[in-house]
Amino acid sequence: MSYARSESTLLVEHRPQKVYTTSILKIAGQYWTIRYDEAVRDLAEELRARSTIPVVAVVDEDGRAMGIVRMARLFEMLGKPFGLEILGKARVAEITEDAPRLPAGAELFGVAEETLSGQRADHHGWHLLEYEDGRFAGLFSAQDLSEYLSKITREDIEHAGRLQERLIAGHDDVSGKGWRFEGWSRSAKGIGGDLYYAKAYSDDESFFCLSDISGKGVSASVLVSMAYGMLRMHDHARGLDHLIRTVNATVVEAFHLEKYLTGVFMTWNSTTRKLTLADMGHSHCLVFRHGSPGRIKSLKTNLPLGIEPDITPQMNILSLKPGDVVFIYSDGLTEQEDANGVEFGEKRLWNAVSSSLKEGIPIARVLPAAFDAHRGSVPLQDDATFVALHVV
Repeated sequence: MSYARSESTLLVEHRPQKVYTTSILKIAGQYWTIRYDEAVRDLAEELRARSTIPVVAVVDEDGRAMGIVRMARLFEMLGKPFGLEILGKARVAEITEDAPRLPAGAELFGVAEETLSGQRADHHGWHLLEYEDGRFAGLFSAQDLSEYLSKITREDIEHAGRLQERLIAGHDDVSGKGWRFEGWSRSAKGIGGDLYYAKAYSDDESFFCLSDISGKGVSASVLVSMAYGMLRMHDHARGLDHLIRTVNATVVEAFHLEKYLTGVFMTWNSTTRKLTLADMGHSHCLVFRHGSPGRIKSLKTNLPLGIEPDITPQMNILSLKPGDVVFIYSDGLTEQEDANGVEFGEKRLWNAVSSSLKEGIPIARVLPAAFDAHRGSVPLQDDATFVALHVV
């Protein structure tokens, strides 16, 4: 342990030489101490000169913590009538107040759960940390704890967002014999619950999907990552039915009906120009022919994945022509509002896609630009995603 004390100060700063990342000492924000037998008047003068110190720990001759003195409370007492006269000859021990005590090695997240839930709440928010022998180790406040948790949560979200981007990277502009694929996605919370995937698994057979996970944020991101792994490792030669059943069973088993996903799963045969499509409770499916949109009206409906343990996916088969574009999107696109509460809507979406096809500009350039122009400064309200299969 290091000690810092100058001749001009009554305060000693104790900073630990080693801190474990999982211990509550990690977030300690104050290490200043004063002996219990020092004069209150001297402490007040010291704190006036060092206004950035909000609290000091009071210790005995052996460095064991006895309590704390808060600067704000000290000056409040001194500012009362006769406060200076009353406390002028007092010792620090006389104004010391107690604070909750915790072992310096206590597990950080366990303490966080108890503290922020109110189980360790107190009137001033400061907590004393002690080593096993009772010596003072540090002080932390509820604010220190909240700021630390906020920081690591933000960093985790940013890291997870980068990982999601890497998962999707490489699937946004894929092509093969007789087809070309486009995909685009934007998350509302840095990490999201939308996923798209494209893979050619033989010379004339390809797989495409778009999935929309219920909810947003970290829990949705976990399911996205799991689904991506299954899509990547699945033997697509076993067929679309097997894939959907496998994903459904895994979601049910892992999330116990607490999460589900809608989605459209497709296989494309570029030789026969037939698209086999399973709409699993999603429904946002269009075919643009000669630049005009038409809905893919499914005669066979399916529940989203993760709701029923046993399912029998119903398939639709579409015969496509050169120039056709199959366009699947998530409702985060159409339901995004502008500053006046007006949704982007299907008509604006159709016009943007039709314009891109007419002008020969990628949809992934035209549609996001129209989407952003509509929402202006309004934050994303939901994850927004689309995929497009161009038949050429």
